[in-house]
Amino acid sequence: MFSKIINRTKNNKILLILPLLLTAYTLSSISIIYSILKINNVENFLRYIICLFVFFLLVYIYILSLKFMIKGKQFGVLFFSFLLLFLFTAHSFTSATINRVYNSINRISRNTITYSTSLVALKQSGIKELEDVKNLKIGIIDDENSIDGYIISNEIIEKNNLDNNDFIEYENFAIMLSDLYNNELDLIFISSNYVTMFANSDTETNRYINIEEETVVITKKSKSIEKDKIVQRNRNLEDPFTLLIMGVDSTEEDINKGSAFNGDALMVITFNPKTFNATILSIPRDTYVPIMCFRNERKNKITHAAWYGESCMISTIENFTGIDIDHYVKINFKGLVNLVDALDGIYVDVPITFCEQNSKRQWGENTIYIEKGYQKLYGEESLALTRHRIDRRRCGEYYVNNYMNDIKRGLNQQLVINGLLDRLKDVRSLDEIYKMLDVIETSINTSITTSEILSLYNIGKDIIFYSSDENTFSLEQLFLSGYTKTIWDEGMRLPLSNYVYYEQSLEEVVNAMKINLEKQEPTLIKEFSFSINDPYEKRSVGRIPFGSEPKIQIVPNFVGKDKSEVLNWGTSNGINIVVEFEDVDSSYYQNQVISQSIPYSYKVKNINSNLIIKVANIIEKNNEDQDEDKVPNENIDCSKEENITNEICLIPDFSSYTIEMAKSWKSRLNTSIVVTIKEIEPLDSIIDFEEGKFHSQSVPAGTNISEIKEIILSFYTKIKQEQ
Repeated sequence: MFSKIINRTKNNKILLILPLLLTAYTLSSISIIYSILKINNVENFLRYIICLFVFFLLVYIYILSLKFMIKGKQFGVLFFSFLLLFLFTAHSFTSATINRVYNSINRISRNTITYSTSLVALKQSGIKELEDVKNLKIGIIDDENSIDGYIISNEIIEKNNLDNNDFIEYENFAIMLSDLYNNELDLIFISSNYVTMFANSDTETNRYINIEEETVVITKKSKSIEKDKIVQRNRNLEDPFTLLIMGVDSTEEDINKGSAFNGDALMVITFNPKTFNATILSIPRDTYVPIMCFRNERKNKITHAAWYGESCMISTIENFTGIDIDHYVKINFKGLVNLVDALDGIYVDVPITFCEQNSKRQWGENTIYIEKGYQKLYGEESLALTRHRIDRRRCGEYYVNNYMNDIKRGLNQQLVINGLLDRLKDVRSLDEIYKMLDVIETSINTSITTSEILSLYNIGKDIIFYSSDENTFSLEQLFLSGYTKTIWDEGMRLPLSNYVYYEQSLEEVVNAMKINLEKQEPTLIKEFSFSINDPYEKRSVGRIPFGSEPKIQIVPNFVGKDKSEVLNWGTSNGINIVVEFEDVDSSYYQNQVISQSIPYSYKVKNINSNLIIKVANIIEKNNEDQDEDKVPNENIDCSKEENITNEICLIPDFSSYTIEMAKSWKSRLNTSIVVTIKEIEPLDSIIDFEEGKFHSQSVPAGTNISEIKEIILSFYTKIKQEQ
């Protein structure tokens, strides 16, 4: 038979193409069977049927090919060749598509993460390259387990022979950065994502807002390591599980390049695949909790746990909730822009009119303006909605006539997620799928294995298939009620705005999650009463009235207040007040507090020493002294080059001023500048405001007074009455 085929091949050259096409088709068949078997947990029965069909088709094709070679009819051979070419192309395309999807999913569950460390100096220091780093003071983290703070730092030291410098050890990056700015250090080793970590810190006066322009990176080193075991819990997704979604802000486009970040969006989801019930809790980024990787588990805003990676964030959430986090998904905010654009936008009912900076944190012509209402949002607009949290007063009253807090911000983030899920249901084009995969590969990282992700297919299919049935899938929003409180942070040596949750609210939230996870039986309501005149409204889990629990007591800002007020406060709170007098000029009034030894916002329960205050003792000034008063006057021309940086000609930083001090400065101002001092009411009763506290100044501190015509200073009037 084979000799007959050989003879026919010699007489009919077209038969030579059949073995080549048959070989290519065989390889494509093997490839598609391998690819289909690789996507386990997805339509298992159907996959096996398809694989068997491909195998038997291959056998049948071999039998047919022998017949065509024996008969050698030219038309039949041509037809069969085109059939083989078509099958080869179809198998190759299908196999390539499956592999593309599988590899993209596989990459988002990779087991390594890249840490990066930079050696940083202030630009004003003049240090520009490694050759300049000799006999200098360099800050370094003292924790030998810190990868980006200690391990990589020492590798940089060894590689570049920097051990001839004086290394000062620190507990954390915040204190080290503060000492760099105070010129107590020449350089510091810090996470390469330090700009994002500190430029947007919510301190009352953020000194690092221009950190990118004020610092220079001398050298940088990255290192890939395996993820911590704490984030590698491979739980069966067919049982109830918890999922932590972390929306992070990073200077890197690739989410896997850098472990330190800001946890700007934190959502804990519990899902029961048996009942299709889910709960979702947005944790405010400023929530005041013990940070498990801080020394002595010091309390801080939860977003700072992300500075030390996923494991620190997970252990911190587990500690304060008592709920195990089975899996996490980390999403880069910059990737959100690309993902929404890849889907050609999402539809969201925007709850407010607002403005916000763009994904590169730029204002001006790059500002994003969005109006209230149901509309289509693209990438930059979607990110602006998820980020928007506070009234920045940059875009005019029309865009800032509302007050945002972390609770509302979390709800906005959920709106964007819902918009994404709704849009994903409509994806039909392979081009759209490929665009999404390109974004997912670089913008999403998860602890869920590829096999576990594929196992979610059946759950997702059921939800989509039964999506018309409102009872199929239920999502319950949980709320962590609390209040905002400014509390002194020992690490950053600054007062930070924190969100203090109510214990009762946390207990309700945790109970709801445990019930959905089948770890706790629900409590049956045996009695129920209502009035026909009052429509029944179900109270959201975790929502409790403001003021339900006592607030954290802090030390007030006594600067600018009368001595008697401090003494009365000390008596009421059991704090011993020591008064020291200081001779001052008439810019103060008699017995006015000039300074205090324990900083404003320090927790009263942590005070273990006397509170020392310095108060003004007015002394008379002669005419010569008055001429030296540091307030611009007609005798000094601030527009001249020699006076541009003169302290007398620079606008002060009013953040530490009271209304009285601002009015005193205004009264001594002897120029044509219009000074307007506004007294504004707090915008939200849940925010803890202090009477007379600084709000804003329209002209930045340090501006030469000859460059402006008007300055507006705003202070809060009085504490709003609690409801």
